[in-house]
Amino acid sequence: MCTGTIESLDGQTVTLTGKVSIRGRWVKREEIEKVLKDRGVRYKREMSKLVTVLVHGDLEGQHVINEFDKYSQRLEFVRSELNKRHHICVVNSRGLSALLEATAAECQTWKFEQTRVQR
Repeated sequence: MCTGTIESLDGQTVTLTGKVSIRGRWVKREEIEKVLKDRGVRYKREMSKLVTVLVHGDLEGQHVINEFDKYSQRLEFVRSELNKRHHICVVNSRGLSALLEATAAECQTWKFEQTRVQR
């Protein structure tokens, strides 16, 4: 059950959507993958039910499948899984930076709940 905060990356399986920065610097996916793997975090290149954390980067200029909400395919997957009561934590680039520094980060999945309620 999500408390709105993710405490650490220990035991997590992570994937990315959009352009991601770490500590304010844009980083290539291969570099993020290496950083995560060096810390013992499982990294998946593809979205699946095994993913527990999605890092939501900047989607400007990226392919989005939901023009209304500006969601990528991976964000839509998270929302569809939430509808099935399967929670995947979503953190932004700042959240990833915090987690890499052993600090808790806000889980933004609640925004999907808000969007669903408003429709």
